[in-house]
Amino acid sequence: MIELILYRLEDIHGKFFESKVFENLNPEKVEEFDKQFPYMKKLKLLGQWE
Repeated sequence: MIELILYRLEDIHGKFFESKVFENLNPEKVEEFDKQFPYMKKLKLLGQWE
C-alpha cells in the first residue's frame, strides 16, 4: 500500500478482505454496465485488480 500522506496510516491496524464478487466478473457484462455512464478512457494502473 502506498500512502498519499506519509505516516497517515501508521496507527491504523486491521485486515483487508477482497469481496468474492470480483473474482469471476464477466467482461461482457462489465462492459455493458459501463455503457450506462459517460465515456471515460480506461486506464490500467499498477496494483489494479486484473
